[in-house]
Amino acid sequence: MATKRKATRERLYSMEDAVFYERSRTLAELFKHKLPAFTAFDFNLNMAYHDAWVAQAELCEAHETDETANYELQQRTADMEEARKACFVAANGLQYYVEKAFPDNARIMQEFGFTERKQIRAKSLSTIMWMVVMMAVADDYNTELTAAGMPASIITDLDNAQLALFPAEFKQERFKRTIIRLQRERIEKVNKLYGFYQRVHKAAQVVFGDNEVVRAQFNLQ
Repeated sequence: MATKRKATRERLYSMEDAVFYERSRTLAELFKHKLPAFTAFDFNLNMAYHDAWVAQAELCEAHETDETANYELQQRTADMEEARKACFVAANGLQYYVEKAFPDNARIMQEFGFTERKQIRAKSLSTIMWMVVMMAVADDYNTELTAAGMPASIITDLDNAQLALFPAEFKQERFKRTIIRLQRERIEKVNKLYGFYQRVHKAAQVVFGDNEVVRAQFNLQ
């Protein structure tokens, strides 16, 4: 959408992008139809100008839209949340054997970090760090946990879960930055497209100064 955005250059027009692209093509064809009059006025307003105008419109149309980028971000966020969920599921297995090995021991539960679940879910603490430290504590109590019957797969599941979380978090955070670049590039492209229109519009006011109907045809809206 052609709305103002912070931290990036604004569009030079106020209509929807898709409408602007369509209108640009229409005006480019009108320009082509009136080409002799424009070229006679300004030799740079020629067929090559028309072709560059159309090519710029195609570049704008091919650029990823805000809607597509936001959908991709939603998908990456969903993947990250699934990876975080897998970490909590893996932690549940360890917690079962910690409670079995150390029944009713609140300080042991605190040492393992199980009391920090609320903060982890609120993302005020790093899930990956939480998991890594938890595994280190589990290693300290390996003898007791093994005696309680904990299989080695519990630690393997914890390790696999935290290893899977990092790339999921990275992809989500990296794409947040990518969206900033995509928005900047899109605005640069559409403003360049607007420049093609603006030059022709100004020329039309002179070339067709005595023809109000034709001048009006070269208005953007």
